[in-house]
Amino acid sequence: MQQHHQQKLLILGARQMQLPAFQAARELGLFVIAIDPSPHAVGLTLADCSYNYDLADEAAILTVAKQHSIDGILTLAADYPVPMVAKVSQQLNIPGLSKTAAMVSTNKAQMRKVLQTKGITIPQWRETRTLNQALEAVRNFQGGVIVKPADSSGGRGVTLIESDTTDETISKAFYKALNFSQQGKVMVEEFIAGKEISVEAITIKGKTEIVRITDKLTTEAPFFVEIGHSQPSQLSAKEKEQVTQLTLAGIAALEIDNTASHTEIRFSGDLAKRASKADRLAPQRSRDRPYIIEIGARLGGGYITSHLVPLSCGVDLVKATLQLAIGETPNLQPTKDCGSAIRFLRPDPGQVIDIQGVAAAQKVAEITEVVVEVTPGKLIKPLRDATARVGYVISKGKNAIAAIQNAETAKNLIQINTWKNQEVRKMKNVINREKSTTSNQPLTTNQL
Repeated sequence: MQQHHQQKLLILGARQMQLPAFQAARELGLFVIAIDPSPHAVGLTLADCSYNYDLADEAAILTVAKQHSIDGILTLAADYPVPMVAKVSQQLNIPGLSKTAAMVSTNKAQMRKVLQTKGITIPQWRETRTLNQALEAVRNFQGGVIVKPADSSGGRGVTLIESDTTDETISKAFYKALNFSQQGKVMVEEFIAGKEISVEAITIKGKTEIVRITDKLTTEAPFFVEIGHSQPSQLSAKEKEQVTQLTLAGIAALEIDNTASHTEIRFSGDLAKRASKADRLAPQRSRDRPYIIEIGARLGGGYITSHLVPLSCGVDLVKATLQLAIGETPNLQPTKDCGSAIRFLRPDPGQVIDIQGVAAAQKVAEITEVVVEVTPGKLIKPLRDATARVGYVISKGKNAIAAIQNAETAKNLIQINTWKNQEVRKMKNVINREKSTTSNQPLTTNQL
């Protein structure tokens, strides 16, 4: 009897955001090999075989891939491993993104150059390596500017600053971004105000399918941390068509193929109607024109592609990307059209005292998931990038508005009470003083 060949998939990265890839691989009956530099990465326990290597260690990763005769390789919700995925797939002649497309899509400066050459609408920008270059770039732009690493994701190292700000503020923003750049490069680009959305797509043999457009909710300036997403987008039909055409042009320009993609777009708003200070920092432009901010040649994070897309339209983009990686053609036909949303928890920074309302949040209608990732005693950092988020609620509804309302209701029921950092320090000082006083007291007869 002929034995069935179990296909083998190598997943680069095994952190929380990569877990949906492991779960989908299991559902497809694949043999899963995982590589992550941390021996404590949560996904390693879900793999059939795992290794601890740096995700830039080409020799080690190639050795593992050849040893297991893998049928496919991929990463999820992270830019850093994308070039390695492309290198391995090309060397082993298995399906995947080209090395050129992988390098361009993970280097913001190179991406800008290609898009600019192809006439794609993008913000004005400049790549800098030194503080003096950054100072000059900020001074040359009209209005506010974004300072960010040239090769990072997840909002790490991103700051909005005003063009008339001090050199000290610019310096802090530059070195913050530089700290998150593997290549030692920092992007300075004009700030585009207005609506922010993302486009979840997949390209197969040169044909791109737009699966869903996502509306985004972020914190105010200067960090713009994503604190919520919802689908389907509430853009007008005209805006959706603009976004679709711009995304298709951008993906084609970067020659992204045989993979999923996540395109981030901002609209220039009507200056007279902007409410926030951050919006007023942007130079006046033609109203409601979309600009590509970035294109990632991989699935989006923030639980957009893993949770919201299947909830709102029935397409499992994670499973589809896995199928594409092993040479199969996925089914991208939507099976429904309803709403889905996620809202991230935003407790005050400090040490967690207690957590209340989780059970009540779980009972809210149409809530599909409630996750709190901290426990009493843990320290919550200020929300300056996605790594500081501590939990979320995911919901569905008959449309996007209903899903958002459900998520907001559940989120507002959860109370994570914290001591502020200074209160924790004061309490520790009091305890230490009491200990010191006690230790300096003479021993009583009972203590002898």
